[in-house]
Amino acid sequence: EVYQIIIFFRIIFLIYTSVLSYQFLPERELFYSPINLQRTYTPKLEEVPHHVLIIYSNLFCSGSLVSSITVVTAASCFWKNTDEKVMVKIGSNILSDGENIYNVDSIKIHEYYKHLCDTDNDIALLLLKGRRLFDNGGPAIYQDLLVGILSFGNAEPKEPYLAVFTNISYFYRFRNGAIRRNESPSKTGTDKKKSYKP
Repeated sequence: EVYQIIIFFRIIFLIYTSVLSYQFLPERELFYSPINLQRTYTPKLEEVPHHVLIIYSNLFCSGSLVSSITVVTAASCFWKNTDEKVMVKIGSNILSDGENIYNVDSIKIHEYYKHLCDTDNDIALLLLKGRRLFDNGGPAIYQDLLVGILSFGNAEPKEPYLAVFTNISYFYRFRNGAIRRNESPSKTGTDKKKSYKP
């Protein structure tokens, strides 16, 4: 009986630490998310050049440009999407200027993402139409590296801070595999298609 109690508490401890690992991020870093837009520091555009706005229907989401044609964001951004046209706005913090808006060619949601359990595998890739040179889904940056994707959080000014991030390093193989399969050089003139290795 004592042995069973010890096992029980070990299981509880493991569950508790695994939940904490989803929420852990360095304390003194810039989190460019709806929470901070309302309550703390709004960065300059040059501080977050990878940040993009994702637009479809009457909904908005955030994302991070991680290659010339690939945006990483939260899968929970698209659980209501019923094949509406999805666009990405890059390199601007002005929504109404109508510039730097690009169409999305395809959306790859993690195969094990389930909306009813949306803290697990909450990651998606958007593949843009053409190569580019430069809220939910918002990036968490640590020492100029993308370390998390905002999955959900509390944006009410009077409530305690709460933000849960998808751990980007956990999905390294998912992200890089999709980029390798889909990224190729742009075709200009008589240039031949080349294969690129990371």
